[in-house]
Amino acid sequence: MYKIYCNDHQLVLASHPPESADDWTLVTRYHGKPKSMFPILDAMEKRSGQEQVWLYHEDMSVLWHDFKHLFTLVEAAGGIVLNPLGEILVIYRRGYLDLPKGKLETGESFPEAAEREVKEETGLRDLKCGGPAGETWHLFKEKKRRFLKYTAWFWMEADQAELIPQAEEGIEDVRWIRPETYANSGNSTFRNIRDMMNVAFEL
Repeated sequence: MYKIYCNDHQLVLASHPPESADDWTLVTRYHGKPKSMFPILDAMEKRSGQEQVWLYHEDMSVLWHDFKHLFTLVEAAGGIVLNPLGEILVIYRRGYLDLPKGKLETGESFPEAAEREVKEETGLRDLKCGGPAGETWHLFKEKKRRFLKYTAWFWMEADQAELIPQAEEGIEDVRWIRPETYANSGNSTFRNIRDMMNVAFEL
């Protein structure tokens, strides 16, 4: 199963229909025609239609293959950084609460990219990197081209009071907050990251 986000809408790709669905969920079977997915994508981009779409096919490999080939894949990595107080490191960019992350550079592994991006965006110097914390998928569009962005997240530890936001990347502030504060941030953050954080912290 894959959960892919576009704006505040969630697209679930699965090998079976959901056990139950509410009025906010559209459930539809994939019949093997990739172009049939475009109306769903258009609605998600326009913030219209149901909040969740559940698209299923008995052969998950067929569904995932056909879906991926509608996009250009972008790979990124980021960190969930904890301090000794159990607070997480967050950034504020363009009016949104976010976590430090960025695209992989040529030859980089996901953990290497995550560590580099966290240091660049927050001004952290000493960073202890741990294992995988989760992953997110989201869709975006630039100049009529559709992109599918995959971000791998890693646990990290740091203890530094002086933080420096990377202004050239549009970051306005960096600070430590409680995980619960992030979970309750509503529309001031991105749903894909908020949902991932809820799973990571079992909130």
